[in-house]
Amino acid sequence: MAWMLNGAMNFVLIGPLDVIREETVGWDAAAVIYPSVSSCTTVTLYNGAAGMAGFHVTMGTTQPKVAALLDRAATHLGGVTHIVHAGRLTQSLPGGWNTFNGLQWPQQAATMRAMIPAPAAASRSVDTPVGMQVNVKAYWHNNGPAIALSPDPNALTPGAAGWAQVALT
Repeated sequence: MAWMLNGAMNFVLIGPLDVIREETVGWDAAAVIYPSVSSCTTVTLYNGAAGMAGFHVTMGTTQPKVAALLDRAATHLGGVTHIVHAGRLTQSLPGGWNTFNGLQWPQQAATMRAMIPAPAAASRSVDTPVGMQVNVKAYWHNNGPAIALSPDPNALTPGAAGWAQVALT
């Protein structure tokens, strides 16, 4: 399912999608895809192999919206064992959500674990290439979270060609 956060801070169902666009939260048991990530950040919460929920924010997304998206994802999932942050983690815009105290990278990981709360959740990350727009696929693989990237704008399904798994840090 995918839910968009509108300007009035209300969630609007946009469909049974595993494609999570900007300022949207969604979940799926097998994989979620974040399209067109260039200056964005994606955050995927995993509940072991039971499923995942995540959200997609831009550098200009407000801090209250980030908190609402995180809460919606964590509430749906029920329990969080792993968190993966992927996108332009080290870039920000003046006044953007990731410029506030505790939300800059790498402090962002600990802050989000505290906000959920899931203090024991393992945090991993992928800083996507500067100047390149990619689709990000989050999934569970070999008993752990995994991320694959695709530069193909049409790769919006988990089984599409062109996905390359990347190392998590």
